Amino acid sequence: MNREGDFSVYCVAGCDICTTFEYRVLQKQEQLALAGIACTVAGPKGQRAIDIDEFRRCDVLLLYREAAGNLVDLLAREARSRGMPVVFDIDDLLFEPEHAFQVDALTAMRPAEVAAYYQSLWRYRAALEASDYVITSSEFLAGRARALGKSVWVHPNGLSQWMMAESGGQIAQRRQSGPADRVIIGYGSGTPTHRKDLEAAGRALARILAAHPQVDLHLAGPLHLNDPRALPDCLRLFVARIKHLPLTSWRAWLATLSGFDINLAPLEMGIPFCEAKSAIKFTEAAVVGVPTVASRTAGYAAAMRDGETGFLADGPDAWAERLDQLVRDPALRRKMGDAAREEVIRHYAPEVLSRQLVETLNAMRQDYVGRRASAQAAEPRVSGTPLVLNWIIPDPTPGSGGCTNIVRILNLLASFGHRINVYVMALPLNPLPPMTDIELRAYIGRHFAPINGSVFKWSGEALAPSDAVFLTLWSTAYRFRGLERTTGKVFYFVQDWEPYFYAMGEEYLMAEQTYRMGYSCITLGQWLTGRLRDAYGADAEPFDMAVDRSIYYPRPGVARSVRRICFYARPSTPRRLFALGVKALSLVHEWRPDVEIVFFGCADTDLHVAPISFPYRNLGVLKEGELAELFSSVTAGVVLSSTNCSLLPLEMMACKCAVVDLNLETVQGVMEHEGNALLADPTPEGIAGAVRRLLDDEPLRERLVARAFDQVQQLSWERSARHIEDIVLRKLPSGQQLTGHARWTAPANLPATAALPAHEKACLDALERERHGWRWALRAGVQGWRRRELDWERKLFYGGRRVQVLGEMTAGRVIGQSFVAHFDGMHRIDVLVCTWGDVHTGDLVMHLHDVSEDDRVVAEVRVSASLMADDTYVSFCFSPQAMSRGKAYRATFETPGGASGNAVGLWAYPDVDVSEARLSVDGGTGRGQLVFGLYYQDQVCGERGGRPLTQVWTQQLTAFGYLLAPLHVYGTEGWRGMCREMGAVGRRALRYWSRRLRLSR
Repeated sequence: MNREGDFSVYCVAGCDICTTFEYRVLQKQEQLALAGIACTVAGPKGQRAIDIDEFRRCDVLLLYREAAGNLVDLLAREARSRGMPVVFDIDDLLFEPEHAFQVDALTAMRPAEVAAYYQSLWRYRAALEASDYVITSSEFLAGRARALGKSVWVHPNGLSQWMMAESGGQIAQRRQSGPADRVIIGYGSGTPTHRKDLEAAGRALARILAAHPQVDLHLAGPLHLNDPRALPDCLRLFVARIKHLPLTSWRAWLATLSGFDINLAPLEMGIPFCEAKSAIKFTEAAVVGVPTVASRTAGYAAAMRDGETGFLADGPDAWAERLDQLVRDPALRRKMGDAAREEVIRHYAPEVLSRQLVETLNAMRQDYVGRRASAQAAEPRVSGTPLVLNWIIPDPTPGSGGCTNIVRILNLLASFGHRINVYVMALPLNPLPPMTDIELRAYIGRHFAPINGSVFKWSGEALAPSDAVFLTLWSTAYRFRGLERTTGKVFYFVQDWEPYFYAMGEEYLMAEQTYRMGYSCITLGQWLTGRLRDAYGADAEPFDMAVDRSIYYPRPGVARSVRRICFYARPSTPRRLFALGVKALSLVHEWRPDVEIVFFGCADTDLHVAPISFPYRNLGVLKEGELAELFSSVTAGVVLSSTNCSLLPLEMMACKCAVVDLNLETVQGVMEHEGNALLADPTPEGIAGAVRRLLDDEPLRERLVARAFDQVQQLSWERSARHIEDIVLRKLPSGQQLTGHARWTAPANLPATAALPAHEKACLDALERERHGWRWALRAGVQGWRRRELDWERKLFYGGRRVQVLGEMTAGRVIGQSFVAHFDGMHRIDVLVCTWGDVHTGDLVMHLHDVSEDDRVVAEVRVSASLMADDTYVSFCFSPQAMSRGKAYRATFETPGGASGNAVGLWAYPDVDVSEARLSVDGGTGRGQLVFGLYYQDQVCGERGGRPLTQVWTQQLTAFGYLLAPLHVYGTEGWRGMCREMGAVGRRALRYWSRRLRLSR
């Protein structure tokens, strides 16, 4: 690679649309030329054919809107073999297929065109994710790319040299001609994607045309007057004063733009596709001195100073007010146009952007060199290519220490240069909410840390090719079985001895059996390694527990109280021994009533499982920084674990908090009794005695704290991740390592399309029909049969009664549903919701009350309203209610704290009279019921239940329901899912009849 500032760029352009090609390709070529840097533009849609020999002589590969495919695969492999960074450039939100239906232009496309458009979005996404770096045209667009784990720089669309040269003459010519009798408001639509944008200013324009007869409206581009959708209805009264201007050459367009008195830049507000747009309509008009009125989107708000270099509008009244100001005041138009011109020349002139572009590319090159050097020096590997690692993880529960560790380790592996794909598997008792892949990635980022890789929902389909697969929970091992031949080496990432999570029963034995499946185990700590080797003969190696010392350290300014202790309270996790800890702390309170006891780790509603006879304060589930502040403020922390040692003791030690844990073999290699902690017998008296010793014996406490603090300073998660990396590299079969061939493959799991508009769903159906033929027809038939089945039930049981929405769930509103459970093990309630077009905020919260026990709250479940799709069921999952059969329950739904509402409503039958069900709205009881369903966990037959609830009331669930289950699964998951469900049904039937035969003897 050449020295800094002396390099060359090879640009492959995948889009030749006049506007975007000018701004994203030709302008970059010009800006680099100003710095003396050669930039060759080539490609199927570029200026000339690709010359491989010429490409090999360059230092940076720049892909502009080039979708993943054979050509890019070839170039990317060659670039990486020569140490060239691969940079992906994009100027529109074309890598989020989930939001494609918001693009209005699709409504004018033929089905085949829409299908091709969706395909292209996934290919753009694949190319972006596989590139080393990304350049975008706006900060909003950069944020969306960063959400995919990419290193992103913003390089704005600017001015070309010819624009600068032409604009001066255009301004002089306009000013020589003097003021005109007519005021021209102009709009250049550019492409058909702006059909609906004009509606943002439509009503305001109608008011201006009505109030000012001297105003004309000029529309340039595809929005032709003969198109019935081109004009909002409110403008058709003024069609005589509206002129259409066809698309012209670039220089002719600049002359046309110079003839406007006011330039329009309307966009749909709140639509991600529009928010990602750059401010080129402002810069084009500004360079010829024409003022702009623009929608207040992210791009225009960043480029314009409202009231100085242009006007921003966010509603019809604002549009009308600002247009009226400019129409009435020619001096204001000139002043604002001059200010805008000065602004864009200062920030977007070719010389300015030339320096920025060179700095950006140099920063990428230096970073790339550093990454390669670090990766090559870090490990002895089969080749210099980083690994592709697939991780299968369970549904991440906020507050889970295991999930926190997984995210931490895989992100560190990504920082070492490896490619990470994360497949999230829904657990049977905790199904994933209806999130897209991108929303799921954002969800993990909010509750744990942003994933430096790709994230996909996973239900058992084949994974992307990889060097290695990491299984992370015993249930992931069972779901993965059968896929071993389709992927690389399989590792089992073991953080605890998971059979202990259950009573001695089926789940205990199934979890234990995974250690005999022959996978290479990488364990958290030495105790697990010894247990797996000794008891199961497993191939196992440990990595050290560690602590993030950038988070866990004694907080300056936080006073540590000698009369304050904390307790890790997790009633929902039996291995954390909540009841034992409460008994011990009760003794502590008897001996030392002056000591403040602080709980953390669970919500208040979870603390009812054991009587608490002493005063306490519960802080709930805390974030890492909040934990560090707590540990810095207490004398001692009590963490009880009957399985593998928790990470919390180390984190407490790093904050100089004394630790009490149990004297079990599970803590070997981590804690030493009276060395760095006090380890107590697993009795209330033993634990309470250890706490009392720490409170009363200050020299002992200080000695333990000092030694523990010194020990944890030697621990590092990066070192642990390097150890894991070393294990993987040593155990990979010779010659197995990939050469990156899977990096440019588009994801196989397309997003859910149930919420798409009907015409767009039809377009995708046409594509699926073409791909899969009779199999698609069979699947579509099954889906249609399911819809007819639900309609039949409605007519049979409810007399054809139609459902209605109970209104938006505004703050303070509470909707309740009473019912009686008909089986034991109730663990899930599904409720049919609808959504509006507003932005969803806050959560929809369900409280489950046990009416038979003084209306006690037995579960609280929150689901983010932003994750809900229109007319779909939302699942509220909770711990199984073991003795729920025949019990009366009441479920209440509310949206606390959201004064503006969540744009979410609940569907209900208004006049259904079922004796056991009562509907309440804001405390008033009435007839009717919500559209909801109950699910029960059955030890013999698996999950039973369904929706709507009539299936439970009429007891039509047994054999017939299980026989229909494979067909239901086929409608959503295809042949693989159907075969898996048939096997599950067979196993359930075998367990059921085996039990019946045993009972009959």
